[in-house]
Amino acid sequence: MDWKEREEDWPQQYHLRFTPVGLQRARHLGVVMAPSHGHLSQAEVIPGIDGDVETAQIGSDNVRIHPPGERQLAELLVDGVPYVINDEGIKFGNATAQ
Repeated sequence: MDWKEREEDWPQQYHLRFTPVGLQRARHLGVVMAPSHGHLSQAEVIPGIDGDVETAQIGSDNVRIHPPGERQLAELLVDGVPYVINDEGIKFGNATAQ
């Protein structure tokens, strides 16, 4: 018996990007986990790019992944609350992830 019984048991996995558009010496790659199961539908993930910043809209939430050299690694807007992720950790912040 095959361990993978049904194709619908193994939905596709989606990431913002597997490789950057251009070859660069350093790049932060964002990976978005959008789980689902029998009682939870997967949120729609809309990836994008804004200059050098990778973006994703996940339902009503937003993510911005900044390139190396910026003051922040990422900005999040979750349930209307802005967060900034940098070398010091995660803080409430004035995110531009709107």
